[in-house]
Amino acid sequence: MRTHTILVAASAAVLLLAATGAAEARLSRRTPSAVRFERRGPVKALPSGHVTLRVGSFNCYYHAGVFYRKGAAGYAVIGAPLGARVRALPAGYRVVHLGTVPYYYYYGTYYVYEPAFREYVVVEAPTEAPALNSSGLDVVRLTDGNALEGRFVGGGGDEIVIEVNGDMRVVPLADVVAIEMAPPPGN
Repeated sequence: MRTHTILVAASAAVLLLAATGAAEARLSRRTPSAVRFERRGPVKALPSGHVTLRVGSFNCYYHAGVFYRKGAAGYAVIGAPLGARVRALPAGYRVVHLGTVPYYYYYGTYYVYEPAFREYVVVEAPTEAPALNSSGLDVVRLTDGNALEGRFVGGGGDEIVIEVNGDMRVVPLADVVAIEMAPPPGN
């Protein structure tokens, strides 16, 4: 049943990719409970309030749980770099206790808190991490750090449609960072 769920969600995301021509998108199973569509194309400007981070030998930018890296065509949304340190997590993060270690989870990324530095550090997902998207809702993450939760309806051309509390919302694909497909109830 789990394989069927992933294949159905992956098929929906692949159809979305084909319909939109989004050549710079990819599928990721980084979150344990959902297949996620991630937009990897650049955005022209960073959201207001972003911070600059030095991670290893490169700079990246962070805002509301989303990481960016400057490229020739703008700023690309990137996966959270291991070792990145942030002062605060956005609203909506979850605390996951595994053994005696509290992990902080947001947008497919796990953090641990280092009280000596008062910072959250990006770490590898624990191997025993539970499925976290149990709300039964699909989540559309936006470039401004906001998210829409509801039922992903589909998309075509340069926009997607998500039903939120009975209202159909049309969202330009350029504003979408990720679509996290919730597993069907019972999975």
